Amino acid sequence: MASIARRNSEPRIKLALVNKPKPIKKIKEAKEIPVVEQVEKSFRRNNLLAIWWGFLFGACPPIATFTVAHYAVKHESLLQVASQFSSYFVLGGLIYSSITVYQWKLMAVQNRLKALGFVLLTEGVMTFIDIQWLCYLALFQLVTINWVANTYNLTVDKD
Repeated sequence: MASIARRNSEPRIKLALVNKPKPIKKIKEAKEIPVVEQVEKSFRRNNLLAIWWGFLFGACPPIATFTVAHYAVKHESLLQVASQFSSYFVLGGLIYSSITVYQWKLMAVQNRLKALGFVLLTEGVMTFIDIQWLCYLALFQLVTINWVANTYNLTVDKD
């Protein structure tokens, strides 16, 4: 009788997982990979589509910011600059670019103050200084950094 009672108290249906759930694959963050290695991984021959999209996503904002700041915004007075609608496009471009440039420079120099100084100098020179060769040098640096960073972000899952 005891064995009948024991059999009746045990569950008749046992649930068991056929396959254990796989752990979620972590995406490597840009902070973990050195800058030079990111460049090497980004510009592999098999990443041509990502390279072009990386250019559109990364390089076009600094180019647009430079163009609007130097050719669309009138620099007669600070009040006039603040009241122009196109000034907000410049501000948006600076925000977009400065975050990426700060992260990259921080990886390169391992010092927050130096990274911040580089961002202020480069973004500021590109946007507000009228010395052409210096503006174009800053623009080249910003285009390159943003292009590579965005291309890397598009290819990071491939490895």
